[in-house]
Amino acid sequence: IAAVKFIGSVIAITIFMPTVGVILAVLSFVLIKVINIINKISFNKFNEYNAQEQKIYAGIQDYLNNIMTVITLRAQNLVQKDLMEKIQKTWKVVWDSRLWLEIKWFIVSNSLTMIKVLIIGLYIYQELKTKNIVMAGTVVMLSSYLDQAEQTINELTFHGQRMIQNYANYK
Repeated sequence: IAAVKFIGSVIAITIFMPTVGVILAVLSFVLIKVINIINKISFNKFNEYNAQEQKIYAGIQDYLNNIMTVITLRAQNLVQKDLMEKIQKTWKVVWDSRLWLEIKWFIVSNSLTMIKVLIIGLYIYQELKTKNIVMAGTVVMLSSYLDQAEQTINELTFHGQRMIQNYANYK
């Protein structure tokens, strides 16, 4: 449904303002490509994190299984140190994955804002150049179509991120 809203918005804008519609379609396509590239990086980070997390849980399970033995009780400091080292290894991966997610959302939100400003500015410029007047209702209509397109891209980005996290968890 989100894709239908987006395509409908682009078609509606293209019907009324072909240049603006083409610009919106091209910039949206480029933005979606950038999102996909960052999602691939995030997927690799999630896989790396999951692998390290599994090592931690395997270590904890081993220690819990052997907790009653004298060897493990004597090696308590060693066990604690080993677990802490494994846990600390995950911080780099967690930091990297969160950094890439923040970069993605920064790019998405700023790009969508710039696209909206560019398209509305271009429309106003074209109208002033050709007709010497700008119809406020048309600007509001254009803004609402751009809002729908923006909302759709945000939804697709969010759902794509969730799908990648879930897929990495099950892999």
